[in-house]
Amino acid sequence: MTEKKVKLTESSMRGYSGHLFMTEFENGETVTPVSQRKQNRILATVRSELVDKPAPKAKEPEKKPLAKEPEVPKDDVGVDEAD
Repeated sequence: MTEKKVKLTESSMRGYSGHLFMTEFENGETVTPVSQRKQNRILATVRSELVDKPAPKAKEPEKKPLAKEPEVPKDDVGVDEAD
């Protein structure tokens, strides 16, 4: 199997930050993917689950130029036709 991250689901350890089994955790999730052996050790000891894909980093939305309003000829604006 491939290396994957592990997320702690034990209610008392969900936000755990520190070291456990010589593995660094931040907010209840391993900082880096861990080997199959470490995954098995963590999964057997505390309630946890494998994280298939790392969470995507939040990207700023691309800024698109604003659409221009159609130009109105100046001689037609606000002019009432007098008969």
